[in-house]
Amino acid sequence: MAEELWRQCAKWLIRCEILPPDHKVMWSTSQVFDLAQILRDGVLLCQLANKLDPNCIDAKEISNRPQMSQFLCLKNIRIFLNACQHNFNLRTHDLFDSFKLFDVSDFGKVLQSLSKLSRSQKALATGLPGFPVDHPDERHYYNEEIYSHLEDLASTNDLMEEDPYREVRADETLGREDIYEDLCAYRNSRELEQEVSQEEELALKPKDKREYCIRELLETEKNYVDALNMINSHFLRPLKNIIPEEEHQIIFKHIEQLCQIHTGFHSELHRAYTSSSPTFAECFLKWRDKFLVYGDFCSNLPNSQDLIDELCNTRELVKQTVINCQEKANEGKFRLRDLLSVPMQRVLKYHLLLRELIKQTSDESEEKPELQRALDALLDLALYINEVKRDNETLDIIREIQKNITDLVMPDGTELKDYGHFLKDGELRIKSHADNRIKNRYVFLFDKVMLMCKPSRVSFMGQFYSYKEAIILANYSIQEQTSNFKKDKWSHCWVMYERQKTMAFHMYAKTEEVKRKWIEAIHMAQDNTQPEDLRNTSHKFQLHSFERPTACTVCNKLLRGTFCQGYKCLSPPCEACVHKECILGSKCGKRSQQNSLHPQPIEPQSHLGKYKVTRPYRSAVVGHICLDEGDVVLLLSAGDADETWKGYCMQSGLQGLFPCTHVTKVMPSLAKRQGSYMQTAPLYNSQSVAGNHVNSTHNHYYNLDLGHQAWFVGEMDKDTAQRRLEAMPDGTFLVRTNPIDGGFRIAMRYKGSVKHIKVVHKKSPSDMWFLAESRNFPSLLDLVNWYASNSLAENFENLTSTLAIPYRTALKRVVGRGGPIGYCVARYGYSATATNQLSFRRGDRISIVDKSGESKGWWKGDLNGKVAYFPMTYVEEE
Repeated sequence: MAEELWRQCAKWLIRCEILPPDHKVMWSTSQVFDLAQILRDGVLLCQLANKLDPNCIDAKEISNRPQMSQFLCLKNIRIFLNACQHNFNLRTHDLFDSFKLFDVSDFGKVLQSLSKLSRSQKALATGLPGFPVDHPDERHYYNEEIYSHLEDLASTNDLMEEDPYREVRADETLGREDIYEDLCAYRNSRELEQEVSQEEELALKPKDKREYCIRELLETEKNYVDALNMINSHFLRPLKNIIPEEEHQIIFKHIEQLCQIHTGFHSELHRAYTSSSPTFAECFLKWRDKFLVYGDFCSNLPNSQDLIDELCNTRELVKQTVINCQEKANEGKFRLRDLLSVPMQRVLKYHLLLRELIKQTSDESEEKPELQRALDALLDLALYINEVKRDNETLDIIREIQKNITDLVMPDGTELKDYGHFLKDGELRIKSHADNRIKNRYVFLFDKVMLMCKPSRVSFMGQFYSYKEAIILANYSIQEQTSNFKKDKWSHCWVMYERQKTMAFHMYAKTEEVKRKWIEAIHMAQDNTQPEDLRNTSHKFQLHSFERPTACTVCNKLLRGTFCQGYKCLSPPCEACVHKECILGSKCGKRSQQNSLHPQPIEPQSHLGKYKVTRPYRSAVVGHICLDEGDVVLLLSAGDADETWKGYCMQSGLQGLFPCTHVTKVMPSLAKRQGSYMQTAPLYNSQSVAGNHVNSTHNHYYNLDLGHQAWFVGEMDKDTAQRRLEAMPDGTFLVRTNPIDGGFRIAMRYKGSVKHIKVVHKKSPSDMWFLAESRNFPSLLDLVNWYASNSLAENFENLTSTLAIPYRTALKRVVGRGGPIGYCVARYGYSATATNQLSFRRGDRISIVDKSGESKGWWKGDLNGKVAYFPMTYVEEE
């Protein structure tokens, strides 16, 4: 049997050097969706066109990190299709539709188009054979069955969740590490002896591994200073009279400043080695703030490199001068654009060097705790630099959006970025209560606003939009609607209603999964501007953009990024600046006395709920804590008859006893925000079982935010559930609502077949959920949680399994082909600011599933069934 067309396409892309030979699409377990997913953003397609016909696409027109935005992905695809038509002479009917690649609704046509491209005259002129290699007509390979479920996988696997931190510009990154190693690397001991024999203190070979680490730090720093001076003397100065001043400043931004900084830093490191005063830890802690300039340097680097290329391509004098400078500096070995990347490589090496030094330092050494503080500071710096760079890329996306909404009129002095981070975009059908008509709209979601637009004209440069209406998210709440029984794709609805009840919008998504992701993103936007913890603090915090690098008042870590980095208290005596996860860490008017780079623990690993202090409590009794009115206490233990409870005060960071009469329960705002179906229930003891009734594990409310559960798929018929689970591993389960009666059903794969179980819900005399009356539960969530760890055999004799793997978790694993590669424990709490990030508490254990974003400061992990990104500097690997 002939090889499948998609596999032949993958091999052709490897022959074209667009994919590496060991890419996952070549794994024996890979599927067609693996190929579709890497093509959906259009970046590789544009690189392919330029590989086959150099410069047929202007590199500046390509959006190199479009994963966050559907309209940028579509723009890339359209640019590629335009090149196919005008540069490779493909006919219109040979080309696929851009939307049908993005939503993978007709990937067979995409493969046919790529096959035509591979056999075009220009493609064959490269000497690479096209595909398919054994049959001239690619339609012979078209198999509708293998493409039939790709659209479902596309809606489940957002491009935003793929790897938003990966480098996609191969031309930028290629060879950088080689350049850094050539200029800055630590040489072997024989070379070292010859090189430093003139300096007595460095003449001896390293006595042990620790001294080797120190020597490596010193020499690589000296080599780095030499590299900066080389750029300064051989390029910056000679080109000053050749390149206009404004362009010269862009290309060499911060280079002179970095020369001064690192000359001084190397001098202090040298003193630390020869006299132990200052210590190495003190050197890093002292100079860290001066290294903050790297945030702006790294953000400017792509502009600097692009400008160098543009000037060399358009001005012969500049080109010849740069070539002469390269010959004098390093005999033409490295280009100027590549040399400019060395500082970014260096600053992201410091934490690696420090980590190795700590490893080789004795536990009894007094310097080890200080070195750990220095490591934390450098890890924080690395995360800050990466987030500054990522925020600048996000700002480029926001500017692109603003440019493409042709009639959007902003208030004076306001830009679209002032509405916060861009979170999501896509098509929805919307019915406004003002005219009660359903209209097709393209929606852009920001932290503060939803912009509803109408698609207008399309060009090969992208889609343009006409602005229609905006929803100010602070004024609206969400109420989910049960999907109607129509087979129409656009029947998955929720309502955005104004809290004053004067306006409402019905919003319809194509699938239940798309609806869930929109609701999740809207909740995230509302939580970014109005975090739940704001209700329990005396501060008047507001999401704020800080113009200068700013440290958090509570944890002393840097606020990440360049805009909307954190929250600033508007009370003039206070003006505290905090991360989202640090909102409860200080009192208004009192700045933290904490000077350590370690954040104070925000929450214990587990607690029984939040309580607000209603009147002050003062006590000199040993073991008791003093409380001020307005403080928030996390309850750690409470006896039924005892009025003295044990808790942790979020404001003081102290743990101890206090009278329960001085506090009142804090009810989560989530219950209010989710809509009218949310209910509250009495406080139960966690995990207690009384008779045949299992008490809720959710102490103060139960249910039903099911859209966020990895096992809930919304409305689905039995046949669809059967098909979804057939390709999944045993133990995979989902919970669906039956379109006929609206009841809940569990479907689970067990021993190669799919079992279907009805969930019974009785509301009288009290709410009960059960599979069999021998055991009932106060909520569906508690029922699922119970059978996740207890066998179903008590109800079904031949079903000796638990509800082991939630459907969406299994789906990601099937698509990703991999389990955990390690585990880590959270050292600090973190609050997500985007839907592709994990929130966690100090002490949570996270499964690490991917480290490909490590150079950006992020890992990908699995916590409670949610697979997303988290900052690696907040955890410690086991």
